[in-house]
Order: sequence, then structure tokens, then C-alpha cells
Amino acid sequence: MRRSFRQDLLVTSVPPPPPRKPHKAYKKKNPSARCLALRDLFAGFVDLMVVEFDVGVLAQEVGVRRASARRWSYGYPPHKDLLWPIARYYAPRMQEDEKRVYSRIVQTLERWRSGNG
Repeated sequence: MRRSFRQDLLVTSVPPPPPRKPHKAYKKKNPSARCLALRDLFAGFVDLMVVEFDVGVLAQEVGVRRASARRWSYGYPPHKDLLWPIARYYAPRMQEDEKRVYSRIVQTLERWRSGNG
């Protein structure tokens, strides 16, 4: 003998779609946007250098392509793992301490990311 089931459970039509929930997408700072303060900082580093600046040497010492190193001079921020190698490149050529150069780069980027720079 077959077991009976409730006939009212059968759906005879497709239910309406649920109402759309309101969605507010908050605007984030584009990580690849230009930081003009960083551009000015790197330009100042180049002015303070004792030897002549070469993008190819910077790219080779940091371990990136030449085009990536050129973008930094336009104000595009480098990856966080590349900040120390960049500071190591500029520091001896400016006759400054690596930590001081690194902290200037990091402070400039933090001000820019917080919206104050």
C-alpha cells in the first residue's frame, strides 16, 4: 500500500522572486591610483642623489621590470614588499640611512592612503 502525502504541499506555480535588498557599496581608494606626494618624494630623492639616476639600475636592484620602476616616478605606489629594496637603492646614493629613507616612503604612503596626502 502506498503512503499518502499532503496534496497542499505541491506547488502549482513558480513563487515570485524575493524583493531586492538595498546595497550600498562604499567607495574604496584605488590601490593603483597615483600618489602625487610619492612622485614628489621620489623626485626629491633623485635631486639629492650624488650619482646619476638610472631607472634600469633601480629596476635591476629592486628586481622588477623597467616599466614598473618608471611608474613609481609617475606616482604609482610600489608593492609593500618592494619598499625596503627601494630604500636600499636610494639611501647610499643620497648618503642617508636606509631606515630614514624607508620611513619617509612609508609615511608618505600612509598619509596618502588615509586621505590626507
